[in-house]
Amino acid sequence: MIRRHPIARSQKPIQRRAPVRKRRAKPRRGRVVDKQYLAWVGSQPCMISGKPATVHHVRRFGEPKSDHRILPLAPEYHQIQAGHTSIEALGKRKFEVMYGVNLETRIVQYQQDYMAAGFRLKAP
Repeated sequence: MIRRHPIARSQKPIQRRAPVRKRRAKPRRGRVVDKQYLAWVGSQPCMISGKPATVHHVRRFGEPKSDHRILPLAPEYHQIQAGHTSIEALGKRKFEVMYGVNLETRIVQYQQDYMAAGFRLKAP
């Protein structure tokens, strides 16, 4: 019969090869958070159908999300799970062509409507 012995193990703690990463104290560079404007746009009807809407962040290439660049879209026009005609499935340019809207001008229009209602956009 073969005798089996337990494996000899070191009592030293295992050293990490990679340093422990610290969490960010501040949001990433350029991130604009404006909860009041986000709530106001979220209360607006969908810009395509007029139905109750969710908020869609429109990003420029290479920029982080900004709460000042948002649009109200109903779930069927916003989320990819709702179908192949959503902005997430089509992309910005195809969505603009399909529904005949210009996202950049609509963003500016919502910002102007917000300021006309007596509110101020938070500075970036």
